[in-house]
Amino acid sequence: MELENQPNRVESLIQELISYLNLRWDAFKLNMVENLSLLFGNMTAILIAAMLAGMAFLLFTTALVWWLGTVMGSFLLAIVVVGACYLIAAWIVFLLRDRLITDRMVRMFSQMFFNPRNKYDEGDPK
Repeated sequence: MELENQPNRVESLIQELISYLNLRWDAFKLNMVENLSLLFGNMTAILIAAMLAGMAFLLFTTALVWWLGTVMGSFLLAIVVVGACYLIAAWIVFLLRDRLITDRMVRMFSQMFFNPRNKYDEGDPK
């Protein structure tokens, strides 16, 4: 009698395994959709903020050049001074790029995609 139940138990186990794998695949897809939505939402917000900050930056640069031009008596000299200041600032950002940009992006992506807390798991210890 136990031999007759054996094929049913194996089939049941295979069906349970397939069901479990399908649920894990669905949880993975939901997690990826959530993470990609957060990523693109954040990137869109950063892009809009960067565009607005860039426009403000250009307006303040124009005002600074105008003011320096009137103080120095030469708009060309004011443009060169402000340009040199921006080149120095760009060089400093370039030298600190790993600490300022790369490390933060790696940290953000690792937390987003490899977060140990997965809210779609139902108490599975990891």
